Amino acid sequence: MIKNIITFKLSDQIFAVDMESVPLILKAKDFLPSNFFLEDDFNAFKYGTSEVQLLNLYELLDLVPKEIVKESRILVGEKEGFSYGIIVDEVVEIINLNGNSKHIYTSAHGKGIPFCDNILEIEGNEYLLLDIDNILKTVNLKNNKIIVHE
Repeated sequence: MIKNIITFKLSDQIFAVDMESVPLILKAKDFLPSNFFLEDDFNAFKYGTSEVQLLNLYELLDLVPKEIVKESRILVGEKEGFSYGIIVDEVVEIINLNGNSKHIYTSAHGKGIPFCDNILEIEGNEYLLLDIDNILKTVNLKNNKIIVHE
């Protein structure tokens, strides 16, 4: 059961993700080179003693990437000993769902965006719900490289 979500923008679209899957929010400019562009080979960064692998959501969701700006953030999570991060244009809001009227339903066509088959409706607002677990099943985090299964 989802307790809290993070809503964020990617290419001017608003998405939501369960905060349990990405509990840490970092300023992208603090961890990425100033000339960083998502199509470069740079795909990991150090956070404390961990190496965080970057997942390119723009590519996975078939969206046009934007440059890193001061509002850009990295949402960081961990699964099975691997740390991963997703770069977002900006975090819109963190919503505690306790007491909010909410409904999750499956969109007939997922609005055409991969990994977003469910829509979360909160008090009349709809958010494309990003399925981090499904993304992690699609990519391998190995040897500091992200290998997408074809």
